[in-house]
Amino acid sequence: MPIVTNAADESANNNDHIIITGIRNSTHRFCYPGRNIGNRLDVNQATADVDYAINLAKSRLDDIKKIPLDQVSFSNTILAMEYAEEELSQASSLLGHLDAVSNCDETTKVIYEILPKISEFSASIPLDQELWQRVDSYSRSKEANELLPVQKKLLKNIVDLFVDHGANLDARARARLLEISSELSKLCYKFGDNVLAARNAWEKFVTKDKLLGLPESMMKSMASEADKAGRAGEYKISLDDSCVEVCSKYLDDDDLRKEILVAHRNLCRDGRFSNQAIVNRILALEDEKARLLGNDSYSNFVLKHNMLKTKADVDSFLAKVYEEAKPQFDKDLTALRLYAKNFYAKTNVDGELTPWNRAYLGQKMKTDLYGFDREQLRPYFEINNVMNGLFKIVEELYGIKIIEKKTVALGSEAGEYFNGLVQVWDEDVKYYEIFESNGNFIGGFFADLYQRKNKHSGAWCSGLVCGGIHSDGKWHYPVGVICANVPKPTQGEPSLLLHSETEVIFHEFGHLMHLMFGKVDYPSLNGYHVAMDFVELPSQLMENFCWEPRSLALFAKHHISGELIPADLFNRLLASRSFMASLSLMGQLDLTVMDIELYGNYAKYNSCQTLDAVLEDVLGKYRIDYREKPPSIIYRFSHIFSGGYASEYYSYMWSEVLDADAFTLFKANGVIDRATGHLFRDKILSVGDSVDPLENFKFFVKREPDIRPFLMRRGCLQPDVDENKNKK
Repeated sequence: MPIVTNAADESANNNDHIIITGIRNSTHRFCYPGRNIGNRLDVNQATADVDYAINLAKSRLDDIKKIPLDQVSFSNTILAMEYAEEELSQASSLLGHLDAVSNCDETTKVIYEILPKISEFSASIPLDQELWQRVDSYSRSKEANELLPVQKKLLKNIVDLFVDHGANLDARARARLLEISSELSKLCYKFGDNVLAARNAWEKFVTKDKLLGLPESMMKSMASEADKAGRAGEYKISLDDSCVEVCSKYLDDDDLRKEILVAHRNLCRDGRFSNQAIVNRILALEDEKARLLGNDSYSNFVLKHNMLKTKADVDSFLAKVYEEAKPQFDKDLTALRLYAKNFYAKTNVDGELTPWNRAYLGQKMKTDLYGFDREQLRPYFEINNVMNGLFKIVEELYGIKIIEKKTVALGSEAGEYFNGLVQVWDEDVKYYEIFESNGNFIGGFFADLYQRKNKHSGAWCSGLVCGGIHSDGKWHYPVGVICANVPKPTQGEPSLLLHSETEVIFHEFGHLMHLMFGKVDYPSLNGYHVAMDFVELPSQLMENFCWEPRSLALFAKHHISGELIPADLFNRLLASRSFMASLSLMGQLDLTVMDIELYGNYAKYNSCQTLDAVLEDVLGKYRIDYREKPPSIIYRFSHIFSGGYASEYYSYMWSEVLDADAFTLFKANGVIDRATGHLFRDKILSVGDSVDPLENFKFFVKREPDIRPFLMRRGCLQPDVDENKNKK
């Protein structure tokens, strides 16, 4: 697969391939033609690679600073800024990828040493007065006023980078910003590393009789993990998210279920992997940084370029959602409390709703009401069928073709191409290439879907190469990775997914399509480099295809008989979709308000050693009033302390409003409609950050965003109410 070509439509049928050699002795090599850095990414040589990339970037920036102020131009200043850190960004992406898919002590140590270097250098750029003079001078020039719209957007982003990050501060304040950036890079990485380490450090082995109620698929997985640990005949319980979720809903043993959930809630709260001091320090530093830059809070600092541009905007949105959800939340909670009382009355146990039985009782109640258990769907979501069906949907929707390429795992000597095979970091990783219907190459991606001990939990999509014209003047095709943590086939058994796990894979593939379809020339404006509260729209929209008969028919087939999901079973799934959805929505509001409150009102919390009691005063109305208060997840809340969503966790909910609204067009046109798909591709997926997201969204739906489809999906607005509003 060519990564660099002279023409964007050149076919990929030649011998140039990405080569990623896997994790062996903590090495990770990423090779592709025509690059000076990253040709061999070895964790033991990463420091030298990053030093080289930083020196190269410094040299390019020095060249910009030598340009006389009356000779600055778009090409020698703005484009030069766009490409200055190209190799450094590439090396950083690959190191982050290595850490996520194959974490080990050596990698952690090296990355922990490298991150401050990268952070300090990147933070120093907008503080460089000589660079700022040239950018500022050009922004006021006649040529700048005559730029094309996409060029004006690139210029605006670069000017905003300087202004937002301290270009106009005095020398003392600029020096302090550099110190803060360096310290934050270490703290945020350490937070995430602690979460992973704490999760891996906890394990429990039990006998089969302790696991009554668990699905057979989870039992087999636990038995397999115990075998690997040398505990044959036993079952291993871990704090992997999938294991915890299944135990919370199905495990009959109240005491064991509580033990697991308490351990999961308390991750990184204290002990060896405690994040308490780290959280307090991150909040303090982000607040200090924001105030140095003239903002009254970190939230208002980061939100200014989003669709919702201030903390007040976010607060107003969240208040609207709360107002609409509260009546249904009260009804659902009353019903669940009554169910708990009746359920435990049969066993002479106190019929109290607790944090440790809520999900369990909710699942029991759903089964009783709908005769439906999500485990009934597992046979219809075999992983290969899911992936093939996903490909068919996007192929039909966007007029593309996805082709799997042969791979080889682990390593050889650097530079050996294995006769055109693509080298991967684990034997279960697959690689695919995407083509237009006319055969033109679009990009390539890796799929790393199965659980591994040294792999970060959750699911994500990342870009290894961002599409666009790079510093060599040539178009570089995008290369992405989608990762999940679904069960791996064991002992000849297929990997059968939950419906929710299928949604996760569709979600990440939506991000991938955003990366693949970008057509903007400038990489920093291309793909999913968009406002944070817009970036989840393409991913969340893809989840809708897991709920429609038209799309499910392409992949939801029994893994043995090949039969489609029976209509009755699907109807029960659909009917149960909004069951107790107000409770999960209120839980999401809890986390969202926690985020915006901590970063937006830091002065309220800066003297607190532990934050739970103070947060309870603010978050109590979003929470179920249990007699036994569960601990907050704040000390393992990676999204807002190490995942880049600080003050922007609301973006998931805001993007869901947009995706529910946008999908009404797909549904009105038959769900998998080529014309609607092409419009979404052209107006949302292809334009990156080159245009205003709200204006483009309004162009797609032909009006302002409508919150009602979102509220209906969450069970907080009935269709007849919606119809009455439409009549008005």
